[in-house]
Amino acid sequence: MTVPPHLDRALQPIYDLHRKTIDHFEVLARFAAADTQQTILNLEQRGLIVGHDVAMLDWAIHALTLDPTICLNVNVSGASVASPDIHRLLERRDCGARGRLILEVTETAPIGDERAYAAFVAMAHRQGYFVALDDYGASDSHHTLSMLLEVPPDYLKLDGAYFRAASRELSPDLLALMDMARTMGVHTIAEKIESAGDLAYAWRLGVDMAQGYYFGAPLSAESLATPRLAAGLITPLNHGESNNHGGNNHGGNQIISKA
Repeated sequence: MTVPPHLDRALQPIYDLHRKTIDHFEVLARFAAADTQQTILNLEQRGLIVGHDVAMLDWAIHALTLDPTICLNVNVSGASVASPDIHRLLERRDCGARGRLILEVTETAPIGDERAYAAFVAMAHRQGYFVALDDYGASDSHHTLSMLLEVPPDYLKLDGAYFRAASRELSPDLLALMDMARTMGVHTIAEKIESAGDLAYAWRLGVDMAQGYYFGAPLSAESLATPRLAAGLITPLNHGESNNHGGNNHGGNQIISKA
């Protein structure tokens, strides 16, 4: 497996709107002198994304062993969910990450085989990990909705542009989606919250969590002693391991300042 050179990581907080704490951090890839989104697309098109995803997961699991108070969210391409390398890594590595690792399945490369996705979710839950579906509303929402109904994830992330447009119009589709998610015990995360107005819409719709520059920009992880010390953003609280896959009882981190 080939991993592109100069891979760096950044951490962005995801804020629990009910508990008013940072719930977890998303681990974001950064490539020196390259556009990250385009690089990821190129890796998927060239069939090299599995190596990248393994490197990101391996780093995150190691970080979780160094800091037992945090929860991390790592992207896994839809093209990687059936990979034996991904399954072997997640099934082999049991080093205190149970209940503190969220596997965010992205659909920039479509998940062609829903059975492979179902097997991935089942494996993740056996290992004590959580699963999120990324960017609802960014592409084929009907396909994502089908997967949501057939194999419910633990988290559903709402694409920022979709959320902003639909929430301002009080879209019936978005309201129905929120009701369905609550009924199914799926936690919702609004992405790209960048203003007090965005946050107000999230509150109005009953979104569970929010992510975006309003709460904090991505911060370089490589320069931190441990991720929880990210620029003095948070002070650690005790984390409790979740015993059910529908919850988000990672504990939490209290915000003491905002980037």
